[in-house]
Amino acid sequence: MKILLSLFLTCGWVRRAGGTTSCDDAPHGPRHVDDGLQSCYHPSLPLYKSLQFSYNRSRALAHFAVWFSVYFLRFETRRFVILPAALFCVCAVVQFVCVHAGIRHCFFHEGYRGGGLVTNCTVLWGKVLEVVKAATSSSIFQSFFSVVTPLSLHDDRFIIQVDSPIVADWLKQKYAALLEQSLTHECGRPIHLVIQCDMDAPPALIPTPAEPEERPAPAVDLDALRQQRISASNLNPSHLFSTFIVGSSNQMAHAAAFAVSQNPGRTYNPLFIYGGVGLGKTHLMNAVGNAILARDPHKRVQCLTCEQFANQYIAAIQSETIPRFREFYRANIDVLLIDDIQFLSTKERMQEEFFYTFNALHHDGKQIIMTSDKSPQELQHIENRLLNRFEWGMVVDIQSPDFETRVAIIRKKLETHGNGVQVDDEVCNYLAHKVLNDVRKIEGALIKLFAYASLHRLPITLDLARDCLKDYISSHTVNLEHIQKVVADFFDIRLTDLRSNRRPRTIAHPRQLAMYLCRDLTNSSLTEIAQSFGGKDHTTVLYACRKIDTLKSSDQVISHQLDALKKRILESTARM
Repeated sequence: MKILLSLFLTCGWVRRAGGTTSCDDAPHGPRHVDDGLQSCYHPSLPLYKSLQFSYNRSRALAHFAVWFSVYFLRFETRRFVILPAALFCVCAVVQFVCVHAGIRHCFFHEGYRGGGLVTNCTVLWGKVLEVVKAATSSSIFQSFFSVVTPLSLHDDRFIIQVDSPIVADWLKQKYAALLEQSLTHECGRPIHLVIQCDMDAPPALIPTPAEPEERPAPAVDLDALRQQRISASNLNPSHLFSTFIVGSSNQMAHAAAFAVSQNPGRTYNPLFIYGGVGLGKTHLMNAVGNAILARDPHKRVQCLTCEQFANQYIAAIQSETIPRFREFYRANIDVLLIDDIQFLSTKERMQEEFFYTFNALHHDGKQIIMTSDKSPQELQHIENRLLNRFEWGMVVDIQSPDFETRVAIIRKKLETHGNGVQVDDEVCNYLAHKVLNDVRKIEGALIKLFAYASLHRLPITLDLARDCLKDYISSHTVNLEHIQKVVADFFDIRLTDLRSNRRPRTIAHPRQLAMYLCRDLTNSSLTEIAQSFGGKDHTTVLYACRKIDTLKSSDQVISHQLDALKKRILESTARM
């Protein structure tokens, strides 16, 4: 009897001191009963509150039973010890049931506390999707959430996987907050969503055509097929790499375009070519398309201006054929060539349509080439997400050709359009000196010179060229140095100060006006203008142009200064 009472008191004191659980086989091994419950449940869960309430009450009653047992033993009333002993046993059973019920629930429902069982993780994601489905449209749910794979719930991080960076970015921007809120509600504790992207997974964002791509039979004439593709693609067959004159001003752009033609969709995708008017951007873009079809006539190439793309989109809206329009540009094209992409400025709906078309083509590994008269950084009123994608691949510029390149261009034009007419070197040099920034103007000057000589049956000499082209080239010889000299004389400052790094207002303001006029009256790039002002950075020129462009509409003094300077520059140029 004394031995039993000793064991009873020992167990009672241990239980009163906090006790231990006998659940050594618990998944995470909690030794203290409170720790065991809290490791299995978050305090906000109803089941945790019920178990904790029952456990605390039974523990208090167990303490009460122990003290009564001590009291009865002390006063030699041992026959009454059986009552607190029975109460103690009942309380011990209740505590045992509470703790083990919690641990068993943890073991069989690991998905709710991070154990990593895929089945329960999937069940949790299914409950979250029910909330998302009620908050989104069926098309968005099918396109974006049906391709998500739940991986695991580890600690406070729920990890999901998608197969495209586009889907990952879209989920983070649009629905990360909703997903985390739903996960937190289901788990009863704060959950952080982690989105992983598996680039090796098969594409699921953009639907692929239901039927395989049609390939012509081997017996089909490849030359006829190539001509058919060129005609359907709106390419200019005369714009080839062999007819493009390469110089220091366009060497980088030519190399990038040629690399794309050899490996479309993988090298420099997208390719963004920018530069002034008449410098060869469209020629290079067409040369890429012609080279791709020359290598593989089965490729589907589409070349068009941004304005044509906009007109087709508007026509599709009016005729209610938007699905057909999107299917053509997103599923039936291997190479998309867009000229003058700056036309998208201020057209919000057009930008959105081109954004999704760009994503679809880029996601499927289709080549995209765009041209513009400005770099992506200079384009205004175009969404940042589009500008960001313009810079994903390679951005190259074409600058004004130098003297040697202009002479080579003139000689190339004489070979192709001169009909065997011999022209002296001094005539070629004269044209190269006078027509500086536009290859189209060089070609126009040659056509006018040939027509004038043929009409009057005169040989082409230097005097004839000067007399014939004096009106044509008088307005096309504005150059950076001449603008700087006119501005320096207008403000009565030295030309060296205008090109220096000094920043007094008497010098900084004329310098900004000169930079603006150089950008407005010539086709020189920002880099060329910056170099002509003492080797400054192109961002300095960009800042000056934007500042003057803003002030000229609100400040009449600056507006009058610009008008007076333009008049002086053009008048002095005409007298040269």
